[in-house]
Amino acid sequence: QSSACTLASMISGKFSRLLQALEMRRALALKDIKVAETQALAQAQDAEQRLRGHREALVHYDRRVRDLLQQLDDRTFLQ
Repeated sequence: QSSACTLASMISGKFSRLLQALEMRRALALKDIKVAETQALAQAQDAEQRLRGHREALVHYDRRVRDLLQQLDDRTFLQ
């Protein structure tokens, strides 16, 4: 009886430590996921901002080209 209780206590302790280790690992994994998520979001926002800048530059360029194409004076066009 005594050795059975001791064995049960040992096994219970091992499972308790295993559960603790798994919970710690889970917490670390969640933290890593949050960090990666934050970094990915920041990169996506940076890329979006760059694309907006490129689009604005293209709109400006398109406007200039259209204005030039409407010039009747060749000298103005060539300048």
